[in-house]
Amino acid sequence: MTQPIVVGLDGSAGDEDAIRQPAFEARARRRPVRLVHALETPYRSASSRTSRTGPCSP
Repeated sequence: MTQPIVVGLDGSAGDEDAIRQPAFEARARRRPVRLVHALETPYRSASSRTSRTGPCSP
């Protein structure tokens, strides 16, 4: 299986430019491109009622 070229996107105005160069590279190397979109969401764990610092210990 051919390893993809992975491109991270965040929804900003520069995303189109961020895709362009890896797409050219992928085509030249005959490799697939995998686009990964990142979202910023508030972190909420199961213990969020008592702690906002992260997941609780097992």
